[in-house]
Amino acid sequence: MKKILLAAMALAAVAGCSMQPEPLSPAEIADAVGADAKTIADSEEPLAGPLDLPHSMARAVKFNLQHRLLLMEQALAQRSFELAKMDMLPVLAGTGSYTDRNNFNASSSENVITHQQSLVPSYSEDRARWTVDARFSWNILDFGVSYLQARQESNRFLVATLARRKTMEKLVQQVRTSFWRAAVMQQITPEVDELQERATTALVALQQIRSEQLRAPLATLEDIRALMEISQQLEALRQSASAAQTDLAQLINLRPDKNVSLDIPAELPPLPFFQPDFPRMEDRALVNSSDYTAEIYKERVDRDESRKALLRLMPGVELFKSITYDSNSFLWSNNWETAGARVNWNIMRVLSLPDITDNNEARTQVAQARRLATHMAVITKVHLAWQRYADTMARLDRAQKLDNLDSDIVQLSAQALESEATSGIADLKNRMRGLRSRVTSSLAYAEAQDAFALFLQSLGVHPIPDDYQHHSVDDLAAHIGAEFDRYTDGALTDLASPTAEGTPVTPSASTT
Repeated sequence: MKKILLAAMALAAVAGCSMQPEPLSPAEIADAVGADAKTIADSEEPLAGPLDLPHSMARAVKFNLQHRLLLMEQALAQRSFELAKMDMLPVLAGTGSYTDRNNFNASSSENVITHQQSLVPSYSEDRARWTVDARFSWNILDFGVSYLQARQESNRFLVATLARRKTMEKLVQQVRTSFWRAAVMQQITPEVDELQERATTALVALQQIRSEQLRAPLATLEDIRALMEISQQLEALRQSASAAQTDLAQLINLRPDKNVSLDIPAELPPLPFFQPDFPRMEDRALVNSSDYTAEIYKERVDRDESRKALLRLMPGVELFKSITYDSNSFLWSNNWETAGARVNWNIMRVLSLPDITDNNEARTQVAQARRLATHMAVITKVHLAWQRYADTMARLDRAQKLDNLDSDIVQLSAQALESEATSGIADLKNRMRGLRSRVTSSLAYAEAQDAFALFLQSLGVHPIPDDYQHHSVDDLAAHIGAEFDRYTDGALTDLASPTAEGTPVTPSASTT
């Protein structure tokens, strides 16, 4: 036995001293990259056709990797709560041991007065023996602390749930923004390509005219510069289209190099507008706010932390019972049971009561201040979201009017080009200006959709069902689409001011 123990100790010492950092090799990193790429590819659901807005939101909710990470963090918080509940259970422990001496555990006695040996050396224990012990104990103080700890973990789990819900709402809002930007770019891409081709052809012709000196050099150079500016603007539009597609693909967990075809309605859906009743909007936002509710849960956690600090000042009472077996042949009974109670109290800790009381009071004040700050932040967010929505609706109205004006100019320019009343360069300039106006109008609509989504988010609107994981993409998309249609069609008029009676008004800056 001694040789075995010495050999084990020597082996452990050698292993500990030989421990060195082990950097990953390029092959191992490449294997991890390949495995992750396969996992991501397997998690994708192929597109069956053009993608509309509700399906984009449904795919983002189900397949977005960042959202999955938060879902796992919520599951981890739930596991922590389950583990904390186990700490409230009594302790039931079993121990076993084996000892083997190289000689007997012998001793003698000596007279305390004469200091003469009064008993010859003797022993009452076997050289080799083993013992088994089963112990049941329950500490009332530890139970109280564990109970409060478990309650804290339950509130932290609820906070994690609210954090995931908030992220889900933000994800849906980001999908709405990226979808409409990508939709705008998808609509204008054919015209961008056409104008780019015309500009390139005209530029080649002008270069030929310049080389042959068929026109005045200054006029030719000015036309060349105008065409190069048009080409530069068209290239910027093309890059914006690619970026919008990439953003949307990332949100719905598709590879960035995949071209997503969007299902865009023939007529863009209208956006509601009404005179708001801010007190009712504020109340609804506070009741539905994930941040405000999370602060209330955090305040619960702080209160339980204060109770734990006070509870630790109390004496600990432990009740125990054990069953023991000892193989020692000298014992009259090799089996016995023990039961009793034990009190443990650190009296010096009571001296810290004033400091603990002050600390608990400070913690309570901080929690209350944090909740009040969140209360004001939620209210401010509602007002800012509505202000931005009203401003974007006003900009959309102006952009649409300018787009209509430039559309009429483009039509007249095309007629003039057919009758040779204007040059091709002038027509290209008019077409480019009309395209910019159309892009501005479309982007203004996308911005209004984004502002509307932020307004809904500020009110705590949550269109995702709690059991969304059990829904297919099509069913989830239908549910999300119905929820947003309900708000777009007038469900928000319940928050209109009494004087407006919930009727839509013409968007303008004065409505704010």
